[in-house]
Amino acid sequence: MQPFLLPTILVGLGALLVLAPLVRAKRARRRRKRERRRRRAFWSIGYMESDSPLRWTPSKAKLLLPKQVAPDLFIIADPFLFEHDGERYLFFEAMREGAAAAHIECARFDHERQEWALLGCVLSEPFQLSYPQVIRDGEHIYMVPESKQAHRIGLYRASHFPTEWEFVTPLIEGRKLVDSTLIKHDDHWYCFASRKKRLFLYIADQLEGPWRPHPANPVRRGNFSRCGGRIIQHDGQHYRLAQDQRGYGAGLHAFEILTLTPTRYREIPARTFNPILLPGSAAWTETGMHHLDVIQTAPDRYFGVFDGEQFDHPAT
Repeated sequence: MQPFLLPTILVGLGALLVLAPLVRAKRARRRRKRERRRRRAFWSIGYMESDSPLRWTPSKAKLLLPKQVAPDLFIIADPFLFEHDGERYLFFEAMREGAAAAHIECARFDHERQEWALLGCVLSEPFQLSYPQVIRDGEHIYMVPESKQAHRIGLYRASHFPTEWEFVTPLIEGRKLVDSTLIKHDDHWYCFASRKKRLFLYIADQLEGPWRPHPANPVRRGNFSRCGGRIIQHDGQHYRLAQDQRGYGAGLHAFEILTLTPTRYREIPARTFNPILLPGSAAWTETGMHHLDVIQTAPDRYFGVFDGEQFDHPAT
């Protein structure tokens, strides 16, 4: 072998070692996409405790399955937590067999049994509802579900929490935005929402508006532009949860928010934690994961909910 060939061969082997996992991941995404075309995908919700809001083990989670909620459900996903009067509640998207649109269901946590007591459908519309983030502002409790089909981000207020909600106002109209994620920071309300792999940011002085586009829009382009849960505050930092958009349900990453002001926005990948969630980390997440919500229950103790997809109907 000629001496000059050895460096070339080593470089080639190094490139293969780097590219091989990327090629395998791409093939896996294509396989999942083909499977979704011919088989029904079932989404379930896992829940568990952890010592970090950004570290989770789905294989150790307890499960809430679609047919435990209702016999004709095949999707329960986008779970959000909310605590009120000493009780813990779960709001989530639910889709029935043959239904034209998903609705929002609710459950209350039974601390003694460590399982969910189902309260049924709490919000439905003629159009699709999902991603039901519930927030408190002053004396009122609000929900901001995704309502892309209605070309708006709508604000609902609890008239009788947690089962009765009334529409208040559209926060943003005339745009088909998905997975709107709200946070109050430094006396301003911010709303992250995405469309076609572009992340947009909106700002308001009051929750009910008026809302205006952030001057830095779009604040992100390409992969990880779609949110995957509430903004997490941890150790004095804010983290935006973002879906891996190289395939639907391809996983969840965290991005540390470095700057969030009425005129500027900057984020970087949180390399210490990523990826937060990956499909295939448990049987019930075989083909997809894309959402996480977390509440703190004690110092260094957190309760989290996340969703996962598999093609075979999950067993009870």
